[in-house]
Amino acid sequence: MRPEVTIEAGNHAEVNCLVRALSKEGHVMRVRDGFRVEVGGAKPAVILSAVQACLIKEGIESVSVVLKTGRKLALSRPA
Repeated sequence: MRPEVTIEAGNHAEVNCLVRALSKEGHVMRVRDGFRVEVGGAKPAVILSAVQACLIKEGIESVSVVLKTGRKLALSRPA
């Protein structure tokens, strides 16, 4: 798997929520440590959309995202 996006969450519970939600949608993942998840198998925009939906649904405040190009993003739950 070639990771398109690396997601960095604040704690293990947030990582678990993200993994469950993204795996339901069929994304390929590799958990690097307790706080980072590499996601592939889709275009970055599709993955980011799924992550944003997970933030809203699961109540996660924010995550950091690193694209394969090296660009860093911060995604947060809308107010």
